[in-house]
Amino acid sequence: AVGGPSLALGYWKDPEQTRARFVAGWWRSGDMGFVDAEGDLFITGRTDNLINSGGIKVHAEEIERVLLAHPEVVQAAVVGQPDERWGQRIEAYVVLRAADLATDALEAHCRAAGLAGFKLPKLFRRVASLPTGPTGKLYRRALRTSGADRQES
Repeated sequence: AVGGPSLALGYWKDPEQTRARFVAGWWRSGDMGFVDAEGDLFITGRTDNLINSGGIKVHAEEIERVLLAHPEVVQAAVVGQPDERWGQRIEAYVVLRAADLATDALEAHCRAAGLAGFKLPKLFRRVASLPTGPTGKLYRRALRTSGADRQES
């Protein structure tokens, strides 16, 4: 949470978000991070990118970093999709250089990189592109809401 004399009073014309994010003089930005011994702040992810799968919290960004280390992965996004058994299942959306790369190769890469079994995506979806908003930022909500409807390419 962030606070201080120059903190905004809320979101412009959005009282619902204001009530949810501005609490007792603090702005809950949704960013996660830490302050190191020298006082430097590091942002490591977002709370809304935290996936709860089987009661275990998994950071989407951690899995994305592993996927992006594969030489054939151009872009990657990981989201939690609703799942009756697990609460959320981990799904990875990847844009590949080689369209014929088997998803088994991606799973093997994740394992070889030391990604714990419970962090492995249950499904890898090959897509031509990832959805972005007007500023070019990844639009994860589109992946979460249409995950079951997206076609693998």
